[in-house]
Amino acid sequence: MTESSGSGIVPEMLTEENYEYWKRCLKNYLVGHGLWGVVSGNEEMPDKQTQKQKHEEWKRKNALALHAIQLCCGAGIYSRLDKAHISAKDAWTHLAEKALQPNPPPLSDEEEAQAEDTGNKEYLKYESLYKAIEAGQLKIAEHLVSKMEAADLELTNEYEATGLSLAAVCGAINLAKAMIRKNKNLLRMGKEHEDGQLPVIVAALYGQKRMVRYLYNLTPKSALSPEKGENGVKLLNSLITAEIYDVASLLIRRYPKLGVIPDQNGLYALKILAQKPSAFPSGMKLAFWEKWIYNIPEIKYILVRKLVHDESVKLLSSMFEEMRKLSMSELEKLDIDSIIYDAIKHGIIEFITEMLKYKPDIIWRKDRKGRTVFAHAIVLRQEKIFSLIYALGAKKNIIARRHDAFRNNFLHLAAKLSPPDRLQRVSGAALQMQRELQWFKK
Repeated sequence: MTESSGSGIVPEMLTEENYEYWKRCLKNYLVGHGLWGVVSGNEEMPDKQTQKQKHEEWKRKNALALHAIQLCCGAGIYSRLDKAHISAKDAWTHLAEKALQPNPPPLSDEEEAQAEDTGNKEYLKYESLYKAIEAGQLKIAEHLVSKMEAADLELTNEYEATGLSLAAVCGAINLAKAMIRKNKNLLRMGKEHEDGQLPVIVAALYGQKRMVRYLYNLTPKSALSPEKGENGVKLLNSLITAEIYDVASLLIRRYPKLGVIPDQNGLYALKILAQKPSAFPSGMKLAFWEKWIYNIPEIKYILVRKLVHDESVKLLSSMFEEMRKLSMSELEKLDIDSIIYDAIKHGIIEFITEMLKYKPDIIWRKDRKGRTVFAHAIVLRQEKIFSLIYALGAKKNIIARRHDAFRNNFLHLAAKLSPPDRLQRVSGAALQMQRELQWFKK
């Protein structure tokens, strides 16, 4: 699948002709990833004051669903929606009735004259540019930019987005270059609304990888400093979500603190990365022949995945390097227990290995249930992560004798039934029983 087809989510981007087929494909994806409840409205947003954890989980699901819809319908169609910039449910509901409507006709000479007479000449210039970008008429947009003054490019629409932000949404690099040549100040213009943030952040939110790399090189790095506000952590979290790990590594090396501070939604970069098993070799579910060709660098697909894996591990190392400086109270604030649990649940052995390298005392840490890293590895049946205990020497005997808050030792935890997703990897009751018994032998 190409990036233009919704990053592999749907076979082809949304058009007027393929709407029903596109909708079925995307719905299957959302159902399969547990996001359909938010999109359909069956899962309503919990109250933030009384159900903070459930509220944050709902926001995470909404953001994931909205991002999938953004990728699959393309920037041109998505930019026509209003409330869809916030709600996945609204995006899904209004796609057919609003997004697939034909583009509005260009303004007539009389309308242009009327606009000039009423003092709206500046906004008219921007509106024409906006419509050209929305319609995908990038050559016309470039021509309009050449006729505009530098100050005109700083005008914004109702979502506080400049022309450069709209170009970032579409991934129109040549158009972005034309705008930046006229007004470099556009690179540092950012507002509160999602589409009005720094252009490099907008590009990351829409998964425009080439545009992100271009804009990051030009964006003043001081604008991304944690001392200057939330732009840096917003960009970092958006880069990880979009799997643009090379740029994320550059950013975290410049400002290591960004890895251990939350964004406006209370999300930490480590938390997002702990839920990204595909970013690491251990998270790739490869068939036998795929494992064999993984070591053949000449195959382009494999080479790209290996580069992603290398960059994600570098990023992880940089974040743990900064985490090493944190006190136990700061780790509590980071919600390190939840991060560790997510990494173990997804079987990301690289995550645990790097964490133990930079924070070896974490092996003694217990969560609210009184469980350590290795206790969770048993409960979640992650044998590769549990096997790390054998490198601890005499310490493993001490850890193995520990009990959790319910007085369970390692054997008690091994006696519990595997999580369904792990159990179903082995077919047949007899083989499942055999696999369960192997945990006692470990």
